[in-house]
Amino acid sequence: MSIVRRLARPLLSAAFISGGVDKIRHPHERAERLAPVLDKIGDRVGDNFPSVEPTLVVRAAGGAEIGAGVLLAAGILPRFASTVLVATSTVDAAGTPIWKIRDKEERKRALSRLVTNMSLLGGALLASVDTAGKPGLAWRAQHATDSARKLAEHQTKSWQKQAAKSAKKARSKAEDVLGG
Repeated sequence: MSIVRRLARPLLSAAFISGGVDKIRHPHERAERLAPVLDKIGDRVGDNFPSVEPTLVVRAAGGAEIGAGVLLAAGILPRFASTVLVATSTVDAAGTPIWKIRDKEERKRALSRLVTNMSLLGGALLASVDTAGKPGLAWRAQHATDSARKLAEHQTKSWQKQAAKSAKKARSKAEDVLGG
């Protein structure tokens, strides 16, 4: 692992771990902002969407952030951990639109939080596609497919040559026996 990744992953993770702890310890403010969003989802999905306690969703997202943050910081499954962090960021994204906040100072703080969250989201998105210099899954699959195709073509040619040789030998033996 490069020195940059060794430093960057824990630095990025620290914000998510801290946010996860805060979500578990103090979920109520976020749950209040999340409740209308969950209600709208429930209205659109209908009866198939179970009633979900917003506080539970916030705490679950916090626990997922802590776990994924620790994994990312340790360099264990970093792409998976980053993807989980991106998904849990949606809980923070849900809330009152900034343009509806009337208090100038509160709007400034909300805008600052939004910019910080979007920056962290960008970092997590980059980490989710970082292959650390190793080929990604799509490249590996394509490479394996190409290798299998080339091997099959080579094997087919080899079998065709063997079949031609066997046919030639059989013809020669038949001519020897019949022609005599």
